[in-house]
Amino acid sequence: MTEDEHSFYRLWHISEDSGAIKCDEVPARPLTKAMLLENDTFILEMYDKIYVWQGRHASTNEKHACMNIANKYRKEWKKPAGTTISRLPQG
Repeated sequence: MTEDEHSFYRLWHISEDSGAIKCDEVPARPLTKAMLLENDTFILEMYDKIYVWQGRHASTNEKHACMNIANKYRKEWKKPAGTTISRLPQG
């Protein structure tokens, strides 16, 4: 395992503003707290950890979808055994 693989991360924005759940990668770097919108949810994908951040005004549908997406993609992203998913509600 290289150092680059351990420092690799991606941020995903989960929203249903269009009426359907949409999952888009946030390409901007560096990541800042200001990128987290309280009306939406986000997934921070790291090497062996996945964080699901849920904005205080995100819909219940978005909150559930975000956890489901994180669980689904944990396998597709080929995360190592023991990779955890932590839910982080805003505040």
